[in-house]
Amino acid sequence: METQYFRDYSPSLDRDMELKVYGHAGRPVLFIPCQDGRFFDFENYKMTDYWGPWIEAGEVMVFSIDTIDQETWSNKEGDPRWKITRYEQWITYICNEVVPFMRDYANMKNGWEGFPGIMVFGCSLGATHAANLYFRRPDLFDRLLALSGIYSADFGFHGYMDEMVYNNSPVHFLRNMPEDHPYIELYNKKRAVICVGQGPWEIPDTTRELAHIFSVKGINVWVDFWGYDCKHDWDWWYKQVEYFLPYLLENDPEPEEYYEEPYFEEEYYEEQPWEEELHEEQPAEEFPSAEPVVEEPVTIEPQIEVEDVGAFLSALAEDVAEEKAVEEKSEKTAAKKTTAKKPTTKKEAAKKETVKKETTKKTTAKKETTKKATTKKTNKKKEETTEK
Repeated sequence: METQYFRDYSPSLDRDMELKVYGHAGRPVLFIPCQDGRFFDFENYKMTDYWGPWIEAGEVMVFSIDTIDQETWSNKEGDPRWKITRYEQWITYICNEVVPFMRDYANMKNGWEGFPGIMVFGCSLGATHAANLYFRRPDLFDRLLALSGIYSADFGFHGYMDEMVYNNSPVHFLRNMPEDHPYIELYNKKRAVICVGQGPWEIPDTTRELAHIFSVKGINVWVDFWGYDCKHDWDWWYKQVEYFLPYLLENDPEPEEYYEEPYFEEEYYEEQPWEEELHEEQPAEEFPSAEPVVEEPVTIEPQIEVEDVGAFLSALAEDVAEEKAVEEKSEKTAAKKTTAKKPTTKKEAAKKETVKKETTKKTTAKKETTKKATTKKTNKKKEETTEK
């Protein structure tokens, strides 16, 4: 399988973006990775094995790009106005930079000229982005394969709504699209598949809502609900690719049918009368600034300059030891104060005074007795001496 890696600066996003191409010929396919995904996920998650037969046969070339979900749909703490503005920049990057590159590359590889249609494919949040691109820009994308997506912007913006969120939420803008809108005719000239399981981790609610909208508006989309054993995981997406891809590639238009640029009513979302009420309810001045707050970097000047690191560390160790000794001494002093005797009460003082008096009395009596005994012995001794 032929592969090519590209990295280039994006003016829309003001940063370098990467992509990888799988295949040597065939219709261009744009793969959008799952939530927070990278351009190499198409290969790392083995999707190449299941697209391989069509890639090797020269029927398709898959262009796998990077998401910026961590800045937008997955950024739970971010300002919603800034998030949707950033997401719109990513949409612009795809439509104004990636799509022209894909067309030029496909023309070069196939020997075509003109504007070949592009299939957009994604799973999970990648399906959300894929469906959004297909229904917003039917002039660029003529095939859709969306597996296990959620098609309301509420998933990423949690109740916040303005004109840009509205224009990136298929269940909202399709519900209000007039039934005679020229886009519906474009949709019906193309082929789209939206599939979801009903097993673990699948959320089919918005897919059901889209199915109802398509029925009411007369939009031809194959909406398929798989069983309760079908879970939100790669093993099932592999099976769905093998099942739906032949239908999407069946009766594919010949290259000469690509030569004329399709009709496109540019910026139609902002010009539609059925959106005026929305704009009145969501005046732009109420939205926070889309520009992120950039703080000036803080420069911390060194407080000391050290020439001899060894001497500095030794002196520092001595200072630490001295401070520790002072702290230990203070702790011992505090402990002594804590264990000092409490002031005596009046009762205790009276008791001590009584004991003291009794002790003094006993001592005095003992001294008196001793004195008398000594005097008696002395007198007896003097009498004996006189007799002699």
